[in-house]
This record gives sequence, C-alpha cells and structure tokens, in this order.
Amino acid sequence: MRFTDKLFWIISISVVFLVFLSLKIALVVYGIYWLVKAIISKYKMDQYKSWKIIQGAVIKSEIEKDCSFRSMMNHRIACVFYPSIKYSYEYNGDKIIGNEISLFKDDLVAYNEKDALEILNKVCSKKTVEVYINEEGNSSLLDISKTLYFNSYIKTHYFIGLSLLFFGIVL
Repeated sequence: MRFTDKLFWIISISVVFLVFLSLKIALVVYGIYWLVKAIISKYKMDQYKSWKIIQGAVIKSEIEKDCSFRSMMNHRIACVFYPSIKYSYEYNGDKIIGNEISLFKDDLVAYNEKDALEILNKVCSKKTVEVYINEEGNSSLLDISKTLYFNSYIKTHYFIGLSLLFFGIVL
C-alpha cells in the first residue's frame, strides 16, 4: 500500500470520527439544555404554587396576532395567535391591573385563531378569575396551570433532555 493510500484512509477515518464526535457533543449539549429548561420550569412552578390566591375581574380579553414568527421548517414568516387578558384585583387596599397569564408563554401560542380562542375561553370563561400574587404583591398571573396541563409540559422537557443525553452518550 502506497503512502498516499494510507494517508487517504487515515484522513477519512479521522473525518468520520470527528463527525461522530461532533454529533455526540451536540446531542449531549442539547440534552443538557432541555434538562436545564425543565428544571427551571419546575422551579418556577413550585414558586408559583406558594403564591396567594385572590379573586380578580377580567377587564379585557382578546386574541392578538403576531406575524413576526419565523417558521423553522421553511424559514417563512408565519402568524401566530395568543390570548391577551387584562385583569384587575385588589391587594392591601390598592387596585392593581395585571396582564401576565402564565409562567410558560410558549404553551399559549396557537397557530390559528380557533385554537387561540379555545385557550382564551378556558382561561377566562367567567368574568372573575383566580389571580396568583407573590408575597410582595408586585407580581401576579392567572391560574391556568390546571387548565393547560403544565406538568406534561415539564415532563416533556425532561423526556427530551434525557433522550438526547442518552443518545449522545450511547452513540
């Protein structure tokens, strides 16, 4: 076997090795990303559960359209819809207006107006809503965790993270 043939095989094997190593590293890093995202979501959810619950009133509810969303599949600009709710509540004698709906904004995005309207109807089907407020009273959001199944949202992140990590290590 000539020197150039040996060199060709050495370079070829090295390139294949580097490609697999890069793939392995990418899977591990992406798996860690999803696990960290799940842990942060779980931490937020646990903090949220300790907040005080008070009654609030819906002032305004509507569907907002955002056409700055770029599709990952074909990189075209697509429109997404999400509920927008303005509510008021009283805390320590002060009337406060809030508009935060959820800890997990991604779950509120819908790709058509019908689905967004369904989310909006689940959140504020009545004129009164349960409002979660933190101890200082300077932060609030509506209780929609029971309605939109955020525990499955967190479990999905754990599953994705662990799967990618596993395949990155085993590969």
